[in-house]
Amino acid sequence: MGVTKYLKQASGSSNCVAVAAAMATGTTVEEFERFIGHDIDYDGPYGDLDFYRYMLHKGYVAGVGVVFSKDYLEGKTVRGQLFESGEMLYEYPAYVVVESRKEGYTHAVYWDGKKIHDPDPTIDGTGLPLKEYKVIFWLPIYKIEQDKK
Repeated sequence: MGVTKYLKQASGSSNCVAVAAAMATGTTVEEFERFIGHDIDYDGPYGDLDFYRYMLHKGYVAGVGVVFSKDYLEGKTVRGQLFESGEMLYEYPAYVVVESRKEGYTHAVYWDGKKIHDPDPTIDGTGLPLKEYKVIFWLPIYKIEQDKK
């Protein structure tokens, strides 16, 4: 699993979930959109369930995720306390939901096991350092290995 090319959403678009899924699977945003079968201009933005459906369709499963508490997001919980035994989460690719820079919204990014790949077209390069994001939800994703018979 891994990013074969870094993708950015179009300016003004709300399809960050589709872009994160395409980067995670090495496919295209158009393939994601065809599979999900709805138009975000009419049906609203894609959601977490759309991401999970597409990932399963492409042979990936979600691991045990972490939902960050309000205290953590407000800086009242120390990161080390939260992840004392969970640092291994960072070793695996993940679907990550962060607070959007647009107030009142969330934003989907892809973690490749080493760094963030942010589809926001206003972010230079692949993404900001992880510490620059307010992470709301972290969900490791794994490729399903087929039995070789």
